[in-house]
Amino acid sequence: MNKIRKLLLALLVFGGAVQLAGCRTTELEDRSFPMLAAVKEDPETQQIGFTCVFPILRMEPDAAEESGDDPAAMEYAGDFAGAWEKYEDSLNKIADYNHLKVLLMNEDFLKDDKQYEAMLAFLQEEESFPRNTYVCITDDPEALLKAGENLNEDLGTYLEELLESHRKGNEAILPTLGDLMDEKENRRKTWAIPYLALKEDTILWDGSREK
Repeated sequence: MNKIRKLLLALLVFGGAVQLAGCRTTELEDRSFPMLAAVKEDPETQQIGFTCVFPILRMEPDAAEESGDDPAAMEYAGDFAGAWEKYEDSLNKIADYNHLKVLLMNEDFLKDDKQYEAMLAFLQEEESFPRNTYVCITDDPEALLKAGENLNEDLGTYLEELLESHRKGNEAILPTLGDLMDEKENRRKTWAIPYLALKEDTILWDGSREK
């Protein structure tokens, strides 16, 4: 009798493990993995826009396709949370931000303390973005995203490499999203956030902006 019980228990455990493995596989197939997130405040309407960049999956030499969702246009709302939710609703798959490398903002958004701090509070509560995500500024995020379409890798990976190579040469400190979240609470330090400029379709580190 004990042998039968042990056999039944073993079968139940095995069946549960197979079911869980199947769920994880299905769940992975239903997810996409943004490498960069871009936030913009429209200077005319004060609406907040949000969009992402996904990795490039190389199938063969001279051929590439987007992995996960197609790059979507920015979705706008009255604040970051609203824009983020609208953007996620526009995707075909669930966005998994665990591999996010860069958060890109425009200067208008950075200077808007109310919107900027609301974004940090939202992300801190949601815990969706990694704390080690690099943060940088540009004048027009959409222009930078457009230039990124000509790269051989996704813009998030490209900017991560650009930022880290510049840091090694200049001993610059690269602020992360976690740094900005902590400083929102402490208010003891000003961070120099890298500023990225677009010159003749080339993305360059062009100084910094303080926050």
